[in-house]
Amino acid sequence: MKKGEIWRGYSMGSRHKYKVKKLTYYKGRDLVDTKTSGWLYAFNPYRNSIACG
Repeated sequence: MKKGEIWRGYSMGSRHKYKVKKLTYYKGRDLVDTKTSGWLYAFNPYRNSIACG
C-alpha cells in the first residue's frame, strides 16, 4: 500500500428487519392496549467472514 491509502474490513452477515407488538391486558384477561414499534433491525454476522476494500 502507498502512503495515505486506506484499507478497510467490513463484517459480513445477514440483516433482519422486524417489529415488536406490545399487548397490555387488564387482570390477565381483557385486552386494554396494543402498540406496535416502528421497524427495528438486527445484524447477524457470519462466522469468520469479512469483506475488504
